[in-house]
Amino acid sequence: MKTTQIEIMKRIEKAKRVVVVSAVAFDLWNDLANAQWFKDRIKKGDLIFEIFCEAPYIQNSQALISEIPEVNNQDIALYGEYTSKIDEVYTLRKELKEYGCTTLEPVDDQIQDVVDEKLKLYERSLWDDADKNATISFGRDGSEIKSYSIDVVEKIKASVKQKKKELENYYRDNNDFKYCFILRTCYTAFTIPAIKIVLDNGTIEYYYSLSLTRFINVKDFIKSTDSKPSDWHSEIKDYFAYFESDKGGKKYSTEFTKNRDKLEVIQSYTNNGEDNGREPLHLLPRKSFLETPQQKKLVVWGFIFTRDGRMLIHQRGKNASDNQGLWDKSVGGHVAPHDIDTAKALAREMAEELYTHEMATQGGHGIKDFIKTNEDKMIFLGEWQTDPEKRINLNDIISSKRDEYYYFRFEYGFSKKSHLSPRLLPSGQKQDVDAFVDVFVGIVSDKFDIEKLSHNSKYMLKTPKEISTMINMGKFKNKNGEYEEFKVSPDIDEMRKEGLWDKLIGFSEYLAKQLN
Repeated sequence: MKTTQIEIMKRIEKAKRVVVVSAVAFDLWNDLANAQWFKDRIKKGDLIFEIFCEAPYIQNSQALISEIPEVNNQDIALYGEYTSKIDEVYTLRKELKEYGCTTLEPVDDQIQDVVDEKLKLYERSLWDDADKNATISFGRDGSEIKSYSIDVVEKIKASVKQKKKELENYYRDNNDFKYCFILRTCYTAFTIPAIKIVLDNGTIEYYYSLSLTRFINVKDFIKSTDSKPSDWHSEIKDYFAYFESDKGGKKYSTEFTKNRDKLEVIQSYTNNGEDNGREPLHLLPRKSFLETPQQKKLVVWGFIFTRDGRMLIHQRGKNASDNQGLWDKSVGGHVAPHDIDTAKALAREMAEELYTHEMATQGGHGIKDFIKTNEDKMIFLGEWQTDPEKRINLNDIISSKRDEYYYFRFEYGFSKKSHLSPRLLPSGQKQDVDAFVDVFVGIVSDKFDIEKLSHNSKYMLKTPKEISTMINMGKFKNKNGEYEEFKVSPDIDEMRKEGLWDKLIGFSEYLAKQLN
């Protein structure tokens, strides 16, 4: 049964839930934005409206009809009209926000807003109490500077961390937050535009178009219900079941939130069939890689050394998404689409993890005020040469600038083929992830202080030889002289098998000889 756009609007007005998949090829959004009842119902929270939009590169590269006039003999304006409908979806969200709707963000974001606000008040009260015993000094301009003992600062940090966990748990268990306008960017191609409408009485209606020319306005949609099914009824039900599933369309989508895409999107790759290259495939949300082993990631691993040859390692937190409690590389991460290359990605990771400036616990009442990153301090010196005669003289370069961080690409051959980078999940299962890896070694500045690194992880400075001994023993001696269990991540095990660890030992010994 054919249904017009006007009829669909009337049905949405009576709905309690609507799911839209790629229905951007007809004029729906302006009508909704101008409808007072729509704004009021979203604001009130009694209409849930969920939209899946195709990612821009999907529209460009996987469109059923090319946007190039010479190919399809159509006017380029048709393509522009199609993409303008995408813009109207985001304009609709903007207008709802300006109208004062409080149901636009995911529930977690709404909870976090409340938690952050209450946490600020709580932290302020702790610092006010600490002020009573603070040491007072005066700056050159006569301004008052308050200093606190390390014990006081650490106690406040621990109290704030505990309070945050308590507040988050409370609001997740005792909340009436609603999430009624859900906008997703999906990184998989859509087959047809379709709408699912759930009415107050529980009746479900489906509207879809079989038009292949997605760039033009769709005048009519086919309506299908359980009582009056169309020929495609079962397929349309499966279509929506896929997009509404966490393992289906949602897995390949990022939610549009107040912080724009909540989920990180990264480039996927495949081996080009040779031993020395990778080819880009798609952009995908980060979470989807765990369940799509055919998609390979591009990551950077950084091994950071002090100038006496000790290497920084860190222990992943007990609440990490994977590899909990295991000792791992200095830094590591995905190469973001906006990174110029892997060297730039590594500079960003080092800056975020290492170049922290804590103001000697003086002044300010928020821990975030102490953190500053500066990628300009990260100086890339090219490929590390294994041939001693081809190496640059590190002492000549580094000795004159003691505040800089220097880094090299290390063992470039390690990135010529993909490697398994297993993840040990909290459930005890092992999840294999395939990745191309660019490995780097870095040399920190003289001002580097391990005590000022993020408190989200535990850090240690040891030579690679000492770390090898701890791995073999399965334990290490902490600052108190007590033994603790020592287990490393699967990535470090992989490096040892590949022989890369021996080269890190050589690099460590070279630094100790040249710079110490």
